[in-house]
Amino acid sequence: MKQIRKYGFEILLGILGVAFFTGTLYIILVMPEDLMVRGTIMFGLFFDAIAIYYVLRRLWRTKWRYRVMPALQKVFEKLAKVFNKPVMANVSGFSVEEYAYTCEKINECEQVGWIEVNVSCPNVHNGGMSFGTEPAAVEKVVKAVKAVTTKPIIIKLSPNVTDIVSIAKAAESAGADGISLINTLLGMRIDIKRRQPVIANKMGGFSGSAIFPVAVRMVYQVYDAVNIPIVGMGGVSSAEDVIEMMLAGASAVQVGAANLVDPFVCRDIINNLPKVMEKYGITDLKEIIGGAH
Repeated sequence: MKQIRKYGFEILLGILGVAFFTGTLYIILVMPEDLMVRGTIMFGLFFDAIAIYYVLRRLWRTKWRYRVMPALQKVFEKLAKVFNKPVMANVSGFSVEEYAYTCEKINECEQVGWIEVNVSCPNVHNGGMSFGTEPAAVEKVVKAVKAVTTKPIIIKLSPNVTDIVSIAKAAESAGADGISLINTLLGMRIDIKRRQPVIANKMGGFSGSAIFPVAVRMVYQVYDAVNIPIVGMGGVSSAEDVIEMMLAGASAVQVGAANLVDPFVCRDIINNLPKVMEKYGITDLKEIIGGAH
């Protein structure tokens, strides 16, 4: 909690920046334990399937499992007075049942337009192996959440696999409405002075501009394998990055870590897009989706 308080303001600015300049508020579940803002970021992630992290401090004072949804409903009611665009909720869980429970509750929230399901978490009923590393596990999660919600489901894939295509195809065959990739890579840093890992969990999600080439490669591979929309992400920080990601096959692009470095990065990307499009002779972004294939 100390780290959340320490970095909460920057996270708030980043999320509001995305909301204001893209028309979609991204309510995220990840809670950074420690951040290293040097062009790349590592997250120590703590997940609770029932908890959707939002920046208003009141939620921290609720009891997660039994009071978070009523509290969240009140937040949405207040949010709707000042922000009337769709909200995307990112959820996770440690079991198929937790994924389903969370999505079922979110289905009751009218302002949530669609749900992004993060399958990068450990499956506690399968030796702790991440759901996103096995096609069969991904299928189970997708089928479970599709059975309890009428909202579009986007499956967020982990890059920490040997065959991203098979995972994406499994999500599609199970009924996913879209795929988002990539999530963070697994990374680690050690404090030389203390001779201890920088983050409490020792290893964590590695993000930022350094992972952009990996993200482009995986979006490119998945585009050839599925027929559902792809949301590209991972190290995006400029209008040029957006164009490149769409050429690889992304129908939409998310900006994450860059918001923690510059809360106005989404505004700048949107403002720069027309100039970059003109520079490269692009008149319609839809026409360049998958254009590098």
